[in-house]
Amino acid sequence: CLTVVNQITNSTVRANEKANDGKSDILAFIADLLGYLYVNDEVLGMLREMKSDIFLLKDLNTGITNGRGKEIIDWLQLVLQAKKRHNVLMLDADSQYEQKELSLANVSDIWTKAQDRLAIAMDRPKTILFGDGAAGFSTGQEDLQSYYDTIFEIQESRLRPIINFFDKFICAKHGISETEVAFEFVQIKTENKAESATNLNTVTTALMLLLEHGVIEPQDALNELNRRELVDVKNVPEVTMMANLLSEEDDREFTTQKQINGEGV
Repeated sequence: CLTVVNQITNSTVRANEKANDGKSDILAFIADLLGYLYVNDEVLGMLREMKSDIFLLKDLNTGITNGRGKEIIDWLQLVLQAKKRHNVLMLDADSQYEQKELSLANVSDIWTKAQDRLAIAMDRPKTILFGDGAAGFSTGQEDLQSYYDTIFEIQESRLRPIINFFDKFICAKHGISETEVAFEFVQIKTENKAESATNLNTVTTALMLLLEHGVIEPQDALNELNRRELVDVKNVPEVTMMANLLSEEDDREFTTQKQINGEGV
């Protein structure tokens, strides 16, 4: 069975009819990817050529013209080998030697900009692509959350139609109605402990004030905490029991106050 994104139908799709319709996601940022690979290769090339040895040899061109090019190359290799192994450089008295070193002052900026461009084009955080930490005023959590949101959007736009398509056959096989089957994708959320602590403190303070003034019941406060998912109090028996006791105590106080006032209960 061949499925094609955004072209899913109930009819049978033949491979020879639809195989050429699919497109890879890499086409959206292929130019940026090739640009980054080019910059990466050029930077590595500059690092390899950062230091260059220059030999000024007397009658070099004449020697090459006379067919002594191989002898000159062999001599050069011997000189460089001696310099590398023994840190000794021996030249003819008429020859000269100097070394050129390239400046790499702005190369890191070029490399960083290429990484930023690729990360933006791919909609991926640099922390995931290159392992770089967040810079500037960013903590990195915003970039990660944007990346997770992109994953969730792709799940909804691509996986859901495909799964719904196959669910039709699975439900028909087992005699189940399609309306009885539902599923949700778990969306990834980044955890900011400082922000979560601040939100918890703000919400609990507000709930305590509402409880003190009788605006809400204890169970309402628990429901609100569960809904916001600031703390997990769903499966804590002690919390439920305490909420019930508080509610019963409030009912007793209300009944007692009614009796004191001589009102019917």
